[in-house]
Amino acid sequence: QIHPETANSFSYIGLWCRFANGTESEEGEVVKLDFDPSAAWHKYTIQFMEEKIFATKVDRSVRLLIDGKFKAALTGIPTLSSTTKLILSTWNKNDWIPELADPFEPPTTSASFRSVSLIPDYSRLCLYGTSFRNGDHAIVRFEAGVGSAKLLDDVAPFREVVKPCIPCSGQCDVLGCDHDCDADQTYLHQVHVAGLNLSPSVTAQYNGTNTTLQAVYYLTVRAVAGSGRVAIASSNGVYIDVTPPVIENLFHVDLSWSRDEPTNYQGDNTTISVYWEAYDKESEVVECQWAVGTSPGKTDIQNFTSVGPEENLVFNDNLEGNLSNRQTYYVIVRVINGAGLVNERTTRGVTVLLDPPNTSSSNTTISCEESQEGNSTLTNDVDLCGDQDKIGITWTRVQDDSVN
Repeated sequence: QIHPETANSFSYIGLWCRFANGTESEEGEVVKLDFDPSAAWHKYTIQFMEEKIFATKVDRSVRLLIDGKFKAALTGIPTLSSTTKLILSTWNKNDWIPELADPFEPPTTSASFRSVSLIPDYSRLCLYGTSFRNGDHAIVRFEAGVGSAKLLDDVAPFREVVKPCIPCSGQCDVLGCDHDCDADQTYLHQVHVAGLNLSPSVTAQYNGTNTTLQAVYYLTVRAVAGSGRVAIASSNGVYIDVTPPVIENLFHVDLSWSRDEPTNYQGDNTTISVYWEAYDKESEVVECQWAVGTSPGKTDIQNFTSVGPEENLVFNDNLEGNLSNRQTYYVIVRVINGAGLVNERTTRGVTVLLDPPNTSSSNTTISCEESQEGNSTLTNDVDLCGDQDKIGITWTRVQDDSVN
């Protein structure tokens, strides 16, 4: 919102953000302006930025620039929908209604865009600006290096990584140019720096104590022109993760009995469910998948299915007709971290058991604290107890492995 100066207030601009359906509280910031926005044309730029904090977390912000100068920013904004619109509207301060002097000539006001620049198609090269061109001299090579901060090469010195074609468009380039090289075409170059030995962590001193921190590296590329002048740019920071994610506490559960109690048997032939815990301290877990098979390593019951990075209790309840009585089934859990490293573990299996336990091998005995002499009217397998408050029963273990 742009507010011109009035007799009672200065010029200011309000940058605000509201979540759909009120799921989060509104955010806003008011910036005082040192000019009258209604007196002349000005360039207002709204930048929507996305920056990866970790492998799975993205910080979204919107920034306001006026005539190329930064004025305000809001962080933690929602993702824009595919139906987002750019709208310009005007209204009177405090909804003031002017006097109507002539009903045929009512007071009017208008606002307009002189020019609008939108983000180009995502598939275009140089998405956020024009491609780099040196001017009088062609670029003869690209060099790349790795540093502990932007624009540095203190980890891996600059080395030549790309030798581009030289167009025959400048007088200084005619002796070594390529007639098939188009000076007006933008070329995409892939930069690879190999042979590195980057440590995932670094040691720094805080208050006289050595502390281990996760190392951050930056890839810096510089373009070298035939005149020897250079242009340089750096990537965002990159973390190193050389260890796969960790999977712990992997076991089957019978949802008809308990959601968190491990089991080796289940009395259901329609559902397979499994619980696990996974983590990755360096680059976090970005993907979890699971599959079901009739033996360890097989996926003949269910192929690998993605459940996202957060789930740890999953089930498939559409397996009726696929699970057989007294058959053991195994689940493979696959976890992927932000560096693309994979860890897989297989459960010890769960057996579908639809038969009741076999108790024929168990001997059961009744005991009494005060026994009475037998009565001729009672059968031989009936004991007579003289205590109405207590009775004991003992039995031997059933010879059935499914009984736990």
